[in-house]
Amino acid sequence: MKTKTRGQASLLALVVSLVVLTAILGLALTVVDGAYRSADRDPHERRIATSLADRLVSERSPYTTRASVMNETKLRTWSGQQFTNTYPFTNKAELHVRAGNETIIERGTPTGGTTVRRIVLQERHQQQTTPISENPVIPAGIQRTTITVPARASVTTIHANDRVVLHDPSGLTGSFEIALTGLEPTQLRATEERSDAVTVTYARVQTTPTELVVTVDV
Repeated sequence: MKTKTRGQASLLALVVSLVVLTAILGLALTVVDGAYRSADRDPHERRIATSLADRLVSERSPYTTRASVMNETKLRTWSGQQFTNTYPFTNKAELHVRAGNETIIERGTPTGGTTVRRIVLQERHQQQTTPISENPVIPAGIQRTTITVPARASVTTIHANDRVVLHDPSGLTGSFEIALTGLEPTQLRATEERSDAVTVTYARVQTTPTELVVTVDV
């Protein structure tokens, strides 16, 4: 009887051992399978993230004025649909793209994923208007300015450095767009004394270094 009991106990122990071994083996296979899936996924994520980051900072990007120079106005006006149409290879991914502290695009809620960073310049265009009577100096790099002459002014000639850019012996009236070389600072001045109401408007460009951060989670 004791022999039979010991045999049953041994059989039960064997069954328990087999169950435990099966559970451990199943867990190990699950971990290995998860590792393989992660290994397969990570290169795919990195390809998408790297490709997207490179395209966003290229000279052909809708967000840049030239390579690696992000235009602040374009960053703020682009819609999610335009982004999707331009970069369709990201459609199945959750992603987050930001320049500095400003989010450009956020789709889904990426947790983890792959992050790629690029150092860029962020360009800001700020309209500046000043009276021509102050003989304003337009900084180098600016190639276009607008001169506005109201009817009450009495101005016939306007100079840009040593050259005449506007002249009408009957008097100038209206808004005039003036092309500048941009190679050097340009001083604008009117020859007549009654020029207080005449204004010069141009877009002053400011650039600051920032970081473009692209996170992709597939």
